[in-house]
Amino acid sequence: MSEKLDAVQWAVQFFFKTPTHFPVLAADDLRIGTVTKSGWAQIVKLQDKLPSLKRFLENADKNYVLICSIRVSAKTAHKAILEAHARFEAYIDSLAVAGFCIPAVSSVIVVRQGNEPNAEVMEFHRDKWLEARPSTTSERESWTARSDKIMEHLLPVLSQLIEKSPDDYNELAWRALHSAKLFRRGVESRGFGMEFFCKFAALENLVVGGEPLKKGKQIRNRLTALVGDALPDAESSISELWKRRHPLVHEARFEFINEDPDAFPVHIYMETLNWLFQITFVFLSDHFQSATPFDELWKCAAAYQIPDKVRDTRPKEIARFPASTWSEKSGLVWNGAGKLIDNLWAAPPMKL
Repeated sequence: MSEKLDAVQWAVQFFFKTPTHFPVLAADDLRIGTVTKSGWAQIVKLQDKLPSLKRFLENADKNYVLICSIRVSAKTAHKAILEAHARFEAYIDSLAVAGFCIPAVSSVIVVRQGNEPNAEVMEFHRDKWLEARPSTTSERESWTARSDKIMEHLLPVLSQLIEKSPDDYNELAWRALHSAKLFRRGVESRGFGMEFFCKFAALENLVVGGEPLKKGKQIRNRLTALVGDALPDAESSISELWKRRHPLVHEARFEFINEDPDAFPVHIYMETLNWLFQITFVFLSDHFQSATPFDELWKCAAAYQIPDKVRDTRPKEIARFPASTWSEKSGLVWNGAGKLIDNLWAAPPMKL
């Protein structure tokens, strides 16, 4: 009860743009509208102080720039942003399901407390990796040396993919090509769930390919044979990764949602997944010249000696940390934003 009493009302606003028309909906706590002439003049003044917003609105047709305002009750601005963003995403999800183009959403948000005449401008980030800065350059150089070593081992695969026609690719080349592309998609992903899904699928392709039966057991046995002496508790660690795969693939649980009773974080397993994929790719590449058939490849796993530098794990001095659903202050106050927000809310709502 005390938490509810401590909560205050917030209006959180998002900017988005789209090249096409789509339903502009409203609800008791949601308003979406195009920018009016007077509102556009104020936004122009704001973007001159905020480079990220200026880049977002550059060359945009103002008729296709919209503002979404969501009212929430929360104890802090950050909690209000998280709740408002979840509601806004539900709207975007629905547009995708209905077949409309998905609008581009700015990272700039406007947060207004109560009926304040002004509003605070912030930057919102969904998921992001932060990396610790080492105290000396030696740790960084050591980790870079590992990447250089991995690249050396990838040259047999890379040479075939670059120098040969796809007509001459063997099975291992196609597997390497598809897995490397999907792993990169995971790296570029904006969500930890999607990143994990892409990277695990890329690893799965290298370990079991299209085998339809007992894939979990095969993955556990083959990877344990490959890395058992380098990864502590290898079998249980690999089994845990497989366990995390299931809700992503079979229940579409890509997002870690706090309110979801079955939600689980996958980012805590990402570094292990990265390491396993790199080791497996190096293993494949080192057997590439022999043109070992895929069915026979994994019989070589137990006898394979992982190169010393490649088997290194990320040093604690440059550890990575997941920053999920976070916001940072821009230091800007948007004077007079309260009137614009009130005008948006003055229109009668259309029920969802």
